[in-house]
Amino acid sequence: MNRARLPARADAGFTLIELMVVVLIIAILMAVAIPTFLGARKQAIDQAAHSNLRTALLAAKAEYTGNQFWPPVGADLSAVETSLVWKAVPVVASDAAVVVHIANSRNMGADSCLELRNFSRTGRNFAIMDVVLTSGAAGPCGVATPGTWFSSDGGATWQRSW
Repeated sequence: MNRARLPARADAGFTLIELMVVVLIIAILMAVAIPTFLGARKQAIDQAAHSNLRTALLAAKAEYTGNQFWPPVGADLSAVETSLVWKAVPVVASDAAVVVHIANSRNMGADSCLELRNFSRTGRNFAIMDVVLTSGAAGPCGVATPGTWFSSDGGATWQRSW
């Protein structure tokens, strides 16, 4: 019985170079993906702060509609909006609390404004302001146009959107 011999396999595994190339490719992909992921997370936290300010503004507008004046600085509107923690002074939000602070409240006859601020968990200070003008004069909070204004730097500059 003569059996044909099968040739022995010379390449039974991967070489060290092939393994190193695979590890290098994985490392490059991770180096690109991790900063992108962290940036998206920070942006999502800041967007949550924007949303919380909009919710707080709706609660304050409900109070304004009922009383015809804005709530005072540092007021607690927990009875109107229970999902927010209203503080007399601005503080950085923790994971458990959504903290909002009424920073400016001016009721000048027909002209009035309300400014709300909060810190996101990233440490950025956001503000939203609603201005009601009927006299045509300059605004009581330094903005001469009625409407809702937004600030990403704690009220230093105001614009129409974030």
